[in-house]
Amino acid sequence: MAPAYNNRGNAYSKKGDFDRAIEDYTKAIGLDPKLAAAYNNRGEAYGAKGDRDRASKDYEQAIDFHSQAIQRDAKSAPSWNSRCWDRAIIGQLQEALSDCNQSLDLQPNDADARDSRAFVYLKMAKLEDAIADNIALRLNPSLAASLYGRGVAKLKKGDKDSGNSDIELAKRIERDIADRFQRYGIELKQPSQSPPRTQTSRLHRSPREAVR
Repeated sequence: MAPAYNNRGNAYSKKGDFDRAIEDYTKAIGLDPKLAAAYNNRGEAYGAKGDRDRASKDYEQAIDFHSQAIQRDAKSAPSWNSRCWDRAIIGQLQEALSDCNQSLDLQPNDADARDSRAFVYLKMAKLEDAIADNIALRLNPSLAASLYGRGVAKLKKGDKDSGNSDIELAKRIERDIADRFQRYGIELKQPSQSPPRTQTSRLHRSPREAVR
């Protein structure tokens, strides 16, 4: 039942009904107090509502349970990747980078882990690395978060045309992508001479399904 509540919470979250999403994530946690995905997703929902304190606490809980999963299974690449992502969101960037690298040591061709590391590099202002690591777009050119992150990196490097093109395409795919990245600590400052139309929005990525 816990995965079912978590997944229904994801459906509510995608519709922007964060209150009902939080209710379902809380039910999932009540049934399975170690369900890291539910903590992560509830943190996303609290963040969308502007409740940063509760969001941060949920991310910390998710990190703790991902850590326990890693200790139980040293080859658990998805848990390393998940902890990388959660740490990046709350600003533990060196630790996040270490986790992503560990995940990629175990699964070198994993697009999700490369995408997570690109996000870490973006927050660290390592722009060339952020662009190079965004390989998920080679597999799926319609990933809004990957497009937006790559666009931000390109803009920061001064590549305005290509950067704005990525960002505008990301916004067409996911209208609120800029708001979501702002909650992750990445705020886009447009060049004053040619700002694109304003339109607001993990990853990043869709809410995570429970591990079966």
